[in-house]
Amino acid sequence: MQHAVIFWLFSVLCDAKMLIQTEGGSITAKCSFAISGGGRFLCRHPCEDGDVLLKTEATEAQRGRYSIRYKEGTFPVSSTVLYVNISQLAKSDSGRYRCGLKRRFMIDAHQEFNIVVTDALNSPPDRPKQLDQQQTDETGASKGPDLQT
Repeated sequence: MQHAVIFWLFSVLCDAKMLIQTEGGSITAKCSFAISGGGRFLCRHPCEDGDVLLKTEATEAQRGRYSIRYKEGTFPVSSTVLYVNISQLAKSDSGRYRCGLKRRFMIDAHQEFNIVVTDALNSPPDRPKQLDQQQTDETGASKGPDLQT
């Protein structure tokens, strides 16, 4: 049993991005594609008919807590990017998702990512953030930008 759990965790980590956020927060996943597409979608795995959260041909769209923003690239110079956002996260939002592009004369493209929603007590510590302004030490001298954890 332990080997199965380790294998599942390893396959999840290797196959898809993992995004972690606390309950009530928002998450934005960036899905990059070499070639553009006409339709855009966000669905929850296994992405069958009832699992589609948002489907559109517009550059930007929103449906409840879910939104999509599409930025078309120029192959081979820049990637086409699909930003998908989920707001007001609940623990039940944890799981595997797929964002993708529908293509008329080509095979559809998609990327998968995992979301883990934690409560505030179990959340990982904040990552270091660059401060926008300089801080001063106890003598009043400028220390320059500093990292804050």
